[in-house]
Amino acid sequence: MFNRSFVFITYSLVIAFVCFYLVHSLFLGISDDEAYYWILAQKPSLGFAFHPPLVTWMIALSQKIFSFILPINSVFILRFFSVFCSTFIFALALYWMKIAGVEVRNLWKGALVFLSFAGWSSLCWLMVPDSGLFLGWMLLFVSTWMLCFNTPSTICFVMLVFGSCISLLSKYSGVLSIFSAGFCMFFWCSKENKKKAFLWLGIGTAVAMIPIWIWNHNNNWVSVLYQIQGRHSGTKADFIRYLRFWLVEIFCAGPVLIYYFLVCSHELKITHRSQDIFQFGFFQSRWCFVFSPCGLILKFIGHL
Repeated sequence: MFNRSFVFITYSLVIAFVCFYLVHSLFLGISDDEAYYWILAQKPSLGFAFHPPLVTWMIALSQKIFSFILPINSVFILRFFSVFCSTFIFALALYWMKIAGVEVRNLWKGALVFLSFAGWSSLCWLMVPDSGLFLGWMLLFVSTWMLCFNTPSTICFVMLVFGSCISLLSKYSGVLSIFSAGFCMFFWCSKENKKKAFLWLGIGTAVAMIPIWIWNHNNNWVSVLYQIQGRHSGTKADFIRYLRFWLVEIFCAGPVLIYYFLVCSHELKITHRSQDIFQFGFFQSRWCFVFSPCGLILKFIGHL
């Protein structure tokens, strides 16, 4: 059970977060990507050529909810669910800090550290597929942590289902977060919980695959093929592009990851349990911070 101090601080931080980002989002113009997804949302479908459909479903649902008081092209309607997703991510981060052992008096410090990730906190108001992707990843991270290092409850398995489903329906790269969750459960989840955890993770993944499979089956697999072919040039399977991607990742992110792992292992003088916890975080988080810079570098290389 959480004490009153934790509940008060959590609610205060979450309310402040909602107010700031909701107001912030209302005074910023719509980006090209948001306009593109808004247009697609006018005719919701089970899929689209470049991404799974969740972002358009959220925009369409927001229009259904608020269109009786606001025009359907209002910024509030467009970005309502992006702020909702970001708020839920922030609340989950605070919850994880608590179950990970952060003292209540230090909770606000943890919140500041979380918000200091400028790439996320400065863009979390945008209504793009990444909104759902990050929410799904956070659900998977927290639920997997609880399964591996805390006493799990029914909510853990519900979060596994929603996390895997939301991730995969947001972007195809959501499969990486599902892989990370499965990897960690395989190594650190107790035997009595492992089978049940994999079952629920599989259910969420299967549910997400249904609309993706139906739409691609009816449209010559164009969306899936787009992901495995040269996305920016050509129509052939471009394995050189993938090799180049991983070489850049190893060159740029590899030394940082290795240094981070070795220094923390040495400095913390970790016990067997805390070592498991550290390695869990290492494998869960690595997918989040290596792909963005590598993608930018690859785009630059593509113009050479």
